Amino acid sequence: MKLQEIMSHHRQAILDRWVALLKETHTSQVLWTGEIEVQVAAFLDVLIASPTEGLTENVRKAASALSAQQAAAGMSPTETATFVLSLKRTVLPVLEATFAQDPRALANELRDAYLYFDQVALATFGAYVAARDEVIRRQAATMAEQTRLLAMEREVIETLQRHLLPARLPQLPGLEIAAHYLPAEDSGQVGGDWYDVLTLPEARVGLVMGDVAGKGILAAAVMGQVRSALRAYATEGHSPAVVLDRLQRLMEPDEMVTAVYVTVDLNQWTLHYANAGHLPPLLVKPDGTVQPLPGGQIPLGGQLTRAYRTEAAGLAPGGTLVLYTDGLVEVRGNSLDDRMTLLQETLAAAADSRASADALLARVLETLLEGRAARDDVALLVARVPPQEGARGVHASGSPF
Repeated sequence: MKLQEIMSHHRQAILDRWVALLKETHTSQVLWTGEIEVQVAAFLDVLIASPTEGLTENVRKAASALSAQQAAAGMSPTETATFVLSLKRTVLPVLEATFAQDPRALANELRDAYLYFDQVALATFGAYVAARDEVIRRQAATMAEQTRLLAMEREVIETLQRHLLPARLPQLPGLEIAAHYLPAEDSGQVGGDWYDVLTLPEARVGLVMGDVAGKGILAAAVMGQVRSALRAYATEGHSPAVVLDRLQRLMEPDEMVTAVYVTVDLNQWTLHYANAGHLPPLLVKPDGTVQPLPGGQIPLGGQLTRAYRTEAAGLAPGGTLVLYTDGLVEVRGNSLDDRMTLLQETLAAAADSRASADALLARVLETLLEGRAARDDVALLVARVPPQEGARGVHASGSPF
């Protein structure tokens, strides 16, 4: 049974869940709650009736009408965005209940659902930004109006970007994970930084960090597409190099994305990774030694052919893996080498403190940002094996890929 068939079959249950969630989230919106059932039903019917190849255009039309209705009711862009983004929270429980007896089908449909809802979100936000551009063209907006509309665009894109990041990190036996995304505060537009954490078969976890070149809605859209595709290829069980090779085939010639994809074997405590032009992951050993993982290759995108390579390393109990984007270490007026040294010294100083992954992440942000606003988007992910995991043993092995 396909996703849209499931949505059609459970339409009333989805409507009830969605309406209840929206009323709980927007209790202060007296102006529009009386029409909430009508708006929910109309938008959901567009999704159910749209063939996959026509989904984007149909969603854009529905989103434009929705945006106009809700803007007239005084809703902010974030509240309007939440209307659409909350749909995922109502449909995924229905999928889980439907396929509770068939885990393999559940995995496939959930993968399709993530791709589907990311496409819905991107089409929706594209419609909102197009509406903003139309206002500027028609009204020849004053500087104050342009400033207001640019602020609206930023709010919308930030909401989209946070939606495409993991809502919560998985709880994994023997591995602490902490992550944080911080948008630039002195920029008119947000960028395409993202991270992801994937639970994989055979007691493995996938860690992703990436950065799309450019700013604004286009960068956010490319980020969403790359993230969804990477999740799909990763859950099929491919090695990091194969995942990046397949992503490269999807890229447009004028797009450029840096990304690093790491898989951690929770039984053997080994990791395998492939790096497409991203800053090197940092492996912090229990004795405080910080090792940048070698093997970076050229970014995704462009017209050059390339074949990515999977590298291997060990992740000992008490050790930590750190992934990050350039906003953490690139500061105007400071050399990149000095900033990388500061990051490594911060990690080395905390290696023997038995600090949790959350505490280590907070210490890195405090030290590197020094209490100032980030000039560029910052994404940071820390994965740490507690020292007590040493009883399980660690086996270093070469890459089988």
